[in-house]
Amino acid sequence: MWVNGFINWKSNNLIPHRFLIKYGKIQEVENENFKGIKAFENNSSLADNIEILKTYKRDISNNYSRYYIKKSIDNEVFLMYLKINILQYWKLKWQLKEWLIQSKDFKLEILKYIAIGILAYLIGRLT
Repeated sequence: MWVNGFINWKSNNLIPHRFLIKYGKIQEVENENFKGIKAFENNSSLADNIEILKTYKRDISNNYSRYYIKKSIDNEVFLMYLKINILQYWKLKWQLKEWLIQSKDFKLEILKYIAIGILAYLIGRLT
């Protein structure tokens, strides 16, 4: 999923970027000056461990963005502000596997209760 956003870097200027986020990682980064930087293929630590946070103060300093990603690489903090709506936010959370229903433990518990329910039904039906 392509996401428009801004990177706040050394100069405190917001630089417009586009991010391709797939499989819970930033796969590609594009800017008006360069395209096709493959963060995942370059083993960049920028691509791993994405957590989307909510901004509490929407103003010109974050270009009125609702959400951001905070990354710390080599003792430098990068803030990537995302221009997304609530539906895109939910899609990103689904891709990052942050919903409870996507966890393996949750699925195993549900299957276990369904199997026990079916066995109890069959045993009750036979007697």
